[in-house]
Amino acid sequence: MDANLTAYIPLLNNSTWVFNYFESDAHVTRQGEIDRNKVVQDLGLLLCQAGDKECVAAREQMIDQTVAENKYGSAATLGGNSRLRSFISMRYRGTHTRFWGTEFRWNLTDEKTKFNIWLMEDLRTSFQFAFFHEYGTIADQEEDLYEEIRHSTGIGVRAIMGSGLVYRLEYAVGEEGGQFTLFFGYPWDFL
Repeated sequence: MDANLTAYIPLLNNSTWVFNYFESDAHVTRQGEIDRNKVVQDLGLLLCQAGDKECVAAREQMIDQTVAENKYGSAATLGGNSRLRSFISMRYRGTHTRFWGTEFRWNLTDEKTKFNIWLMEDLRTSFQFAFFHEYGTIADQEEDLYEEIRHSTGIGVRAIMGSGLVYRLEYAVGEEGGQFTLFFGYPWDFL
């Protein structure tokens, strides 16, 4: 079950301050396989070489994650192009997701400029900078939400087209470092 609330507040001449709240909750109707040995067999995981700690850690994490998803279900993820942009896509997974973010979209131009570059032809309607700050949390048990909260802060540049397509180049930083994103669409649009 997903719920999303977005508010747009006009500022200056053509700029916008955006607020977004998103939550996702999985509701299990039938539990999957939770026996670790059976999960290993179903996934076809190979054994790690002796002393390969990274392999063992990754293998155990995959088994733990699969068992948790089979037991509790999986809600929308955090990380990637839309929520917690400083983390890789689907970095955080769990049964319950909460996200809130704010973004200032500063329009530098408001025009209608035609362009035709190679295979791209459209009408550019505006060019903007975006400054954003986001928080998110995920947990398998609802009471554990907010025990661990991650954040992303960043800046981006965007070109908005008459067709509705938006070209986004963003850079965000968080607890695990920075992440560049090149994307066609808008934050929080594929919920």
